[in-house]
Amino acid sequence: MTMTIEKIEFPRRETKQSKSRKSMTIDSDDEPVVPVEEIDPVIEQLDADKSLEPEEAQKRDKSLKMEEPQIPDKSSASLAAIAIIDETISAIQSAFENHLMEDGKGSATIASYTGDIQGFIQWLKEKKLPFDGKLTRLSITSYRKHLQEANYRINTINKKINSLHSFNHFLIAAGYCQEMVVHPKRDKIKVANGSEAEVVVFSEDEVERLLFFLENKEQVALRDKTLVYILLYAGLRVGELVNLKIQDLDLLTMSLKVVGKGGKYREVPLKPEVAEIIKTYMESDRKESPYAKSCQLLVTQRSGKMDTDTVNKVMKKLGKSLNMTIFPHKFRHTFCTRLLKKGVDLTTVAKLAGHASIQTTASYYINTSREDKQEAVGLL
Repeated sequence: MTMTIEKIEFPRRETKQSKSRKSMTIDSDDEPVVPVEEIDPVIEQLDADKSLEPEEAQKRDKSLKMEEPQIPDKSSASLAAIAIIDETISAIQSAFENHLMEDGKGSATIASYTGDIQGFIQWLKEKKLPFDGKLTRLSITSYRKHLQEANYRINTINKKINSLHSFNHFLIAAGYCQEMVVHPKRDKIKVANGSEAEVVVFSEDEVERLLFFLENKEQVALRDKTLVYILLYAGLRVGELVNLKIQDLDLLTMSLKVVGKGGKYREVPLKPEVAEIIKTYMESDRKESPYAKSCQLLVTQRSGKMDTDTVNKVMKKLGKSLNMTIFPHKFRHTFCTRLLKKGVDLTTVAKLAGHASIQTTASYYINTSREDKQEAVGLL
């Protein structure tokens, strides 16, 4: 009996090398093995993005942008800083204006003070000196020197010093500034006693030329003629002129009720021809104005109240046409000077002009004009 011994094959343990060789072997009955390529991570990310919904892709883009480092824009930061400074300055100026109103100052005084402060702040800005509510002694003295070099009149410079002094008081009270740096006694420009206060006036020939030109209806509007007559024959300040209301005019008694400095009232009589011109203006040009219902006497096509800038433009236009130097206050000087030359006493002139003291009238108008001096010397 023959015994058959079967060969038993035990499974061989696979090593790493055998596994590697096996993976490289291709059996005839199997499908060919495609070699695996190494995938580019960038392409993989793009394929992943394509698979995202549009909304999800946008969210992812935003998140990636947020993660990118932001480079600060120097110009934007600079503009933002300038805007903050301008806003601070505007707030301080508005608070100062309210302070003056609460203090009982008149509208003309408030306009004068705030205008002076605006000019000072603009000068600081041109010098690239930031203003945050603090005043320095150097800025005050430098500004005064600038005004002198720019040939401002002494009275104008001293008025601006007064405005800055009031502003300094306000800044201390509001907590912006800690000390007084404006000292009127030290900062005002002094004039030696006995010096003449020279005023500029229209000569009689210039007055005549002006009045003839005002009759030209093609070149001069009736409103402009009216305001010139009021300035010349009533001696009003430009601020008093633009603040005239219809109720201030009494055509029966031919007089004007004028609100002057400090809210003081005075009555100024009108010449018959002046009253007639005002009446004609009210019944024609003013009546046809879009602001005919305004309570103000003088109106424009764009506003129910004429402002001082408009008056100055009218004066400049007239001066160019007549080749003369014309400005509103020159009419006031002429008004007072002509009255004194015609023998009207100083007290009456002071009351008509609205001067608080007769000394003010005397210091300005008691001296003869340059033309009078030339005429006197010509008699020799």
